[in-house]
Amino acid sequence: MRKAEYAQGRFELKNTAKSKRIFLNFFAELTEEKQKQDTSNNYGNWFSTLQHLKKIVPKNMTFEEIDESFVKKVHRYFEKDALTKSELPLSQNSKYSYFNKFKAALRSAFDNGYLTINYASKVKSFEQAESQREYLIFDELQRLAKAECKYPVLKKAFLFRVYQGCVGRILIL
Repeated sequence: MRKAEYAQGRFELKNTAKSKRIFLNFFAELTEEKQKQDTSNNYGNWFSTLQHLKKIVPKNMTFEEIDESFVKKVHRYFEKDALTKSELPLSQNSKYSYFNKFKAALRSAFDNGYLTINYASKVKSFEQAESQREYLIFDELQRLAKAECKYPVLKKAFLFRVYQGCVGRILIL
């Protein structure tokens, strides 16, 4: 019984084998698990989080190097420095989602004995923003259909999808 508790990281005793594990490898494995269980955008969020973490977490950082200041550094990165592929600041909901994936990995690491302290509980998450859906009115849609586009096939695909959605809504009503 005591050996099992030690293996899980209880008693604040370090399991040196587990504490020497590389954090990014652990996170990548969790991401792969999400791909196998994929539920809608969940894997995509884990994958995006991993790409961001690779920018800030040293490649060979082990669990024994993780502390509260590191977790705060990751929080600051998502708050101030992280950019989208388009080089724009992350949306509030992306910050919320990515940082929560990072915290979920820390909780899993704690639960599995890689960390002796649950750092996920030490730093507050981002607030989730209200999602607001925007809709085009008929006049805007007509102007869009007449507008020039560098990629005509993209314009046609977009308009097809919009009209498909409109027809579905009319049929439902």
